[in-house]
Amino acid sequence: MREHEVHPPKGSKVERFRVGRGLGSGNGTYAGKGVKGQKARRGYTVRPGFEGGQTPMIKRLPQQR
Repeated sequence: MREHEVHPPKGSKVERFRVGRGLGSGNGTYAGKGVKGQKARRGYTVRPGFEGGQTPMIKRLPQQR
């Protein structure tokens, strides 16, 4: 086996799929995010413990002193 014959195992070098790059790509327009809503917006992250507007579990439990 020579240096030019060495290859990485098949499937170990999978390219990242680029979404939102035109209709012909198969994943354009909404780029898998659907239409509108909080999760469709850019920079979407919610803080840990956020329950979508419902009173969080941590506030529903009695305070420990």
